[in-house]
Amino acid sequence: MPSWKLHKKWGEIICGFSSEEIDRLIDNPKQHDAGRYDRKIFLDQIEYVSSKYGLRGVEYYLLHHLLDMLKDELVAITSRYGKISLELIRLECIKPEVIENNEKYEVIWEHLVTKLKPKLLEIVIDIISEEGFKRSYGRTIINQYVASCVKSLLIRLPPCIPIGSVDRVFINSHSLKVVWNYISNHKHKGLEVSDIDRCIKESLVEYIKDHNLFEPSLCSKKCKEQVQRNNEYRRFIKSLEIPCPYI
Repeated sequence: MPSWKLHKKWGEIICGFSSEEIDRLIDNPKQHDAGRYDRKIFLDQIEYVSSKYGLRGVEYYLLHHLLDMLKDELVAITSRYGKISLELIRLECIKPEVIENNEKYEVIWEHLVTKLKPKLLEIVIDIISEEGFKRSYGRTIINQYVASCVKSLLIRLPPCIPIGSVDRVFINSHSLKVVWNYISNHKHKGLEVSDIDRCIKESLVEYIKDHNLFEPSLCSKKCKEQVQRNNEYRRFIKSLEIPCPYI
């Protein structure tokens, strides 16, 4: 999320108002950003803000969410295209579900979007300059890399290790957990791609063992030929730590 310093700066520019209490309300650790997804929490929070700060408070509350969602959009754009271009940003498509079909707050939201557009370049520069954006972008890149590696490994699995759709979800989730635990425990050293690859492979092997996925009856002669002919594939099968009869 953008820093409160950034929220304060643009709250003063766009709304002529800012409030650390509203920032704290939205970023409460127990209900962080819940007002963006939970309609009841949204209404409770915005009614409180309205009763205490009036329309300017409501505008600032919605602007806080708008800037947070813009930051997420910028992370997504950078991850997908490798760069940020204002033409790729669709402010009209950024809107919390909780305000849809609520004419009162939709009008205020659209008014904020209109006021923000002329300042978009400056706001984008502010957001991407913050360490929070760089951390989010880095996390997204690593998550995408893990998902890609898991997909590649699962495609290469031999027929004797049947993987269902549920298994795929859990393997990806567990791999992410293992990778991020490793990163957290090794902050003192530089992260190597080989470290991530090893974590993912170990996670896959652990899952195969824990769920007894090896099925000898599904062994394929085609796989036998590949193991004997392709040394790289042979090493891959061996790394799975299964009782393959061809190794």
